[in-house]
Order: sequence, then structure tokens, then C-alpha cells
Amino acid sequence: MDWKHPSKLQRVFNLHHASAQNAIERSFGILKKRWSILRTPSFFDIKTQIRIINACFVLHNFIRDEQQTNQLLEVQDLEFLFVVDEELVHQSREGVQNNVIYDITTIQASKEWTRF
Repeated sequence: MDWKHPSKLQRVFNLHHASAQNAIERSFGILKKRWSILRTPSFFDIKTQIRIINACFVLHNFIRDEQQTNQLLEVQDLEFLFVVDEELVHQSREGVQNNVIYDITTIQASKEWTRF
């Protein structure tokens, strides 16, 4: 297999993988801004940590669904997104300086994940 010239399928896989990674990093960034329990190292066992993360996602989504017209929440979420995006851009620049390149330009949710 020639790694210098990846096949079309490899490029498509890499694109989807990079997009998923970006979406996950952005989602966790938002959660860390909203829920302070996620900002510090945890002393809980791994099973409890997974439950905490899932609970934070569920609460975040519940708040978004129930408070759709809350302008204060919208402003806060936009501020969170701006800060998270800036942090990701900074990390990307550091990666480029260290010869690690991320070619993530867009994020799209798949139908499978939306149904999930």
C-alpha cells in the first residue's frame, strides 16, 4: 500500500475521520465551558466519568431544546462557540508548527448520528 499517495477511499475516510474529530473536540469544548466538573481531572472511576459526560450532554441538549427562545442562552452559547473555535484554531496552528496538519474545513452531522 502506498502511503505517500492514498487512494480515494483512504482520502474520503480521512476526511470523515477529521470532520468527526473536529465535531467531537468542539462538542467537548462546549461542555467544558458549560460544566465545571469537566474542567478538572476526575477522581471518579471510568464508568462514573462516562456517566458524568453523558449526563452533561443530555442536560446540555435538554436545555437547548427547552430554552429555544432564550436570548441570554443563545448569546452564551455563541460566546462559548467563539472561545472553543479560537482554542481549536490555536491548537491547529501549534500542530502546523510541529508538523502536524489538520485539514478540517467543515462539520456535517450524518443521518446515522442524528437518528442515534
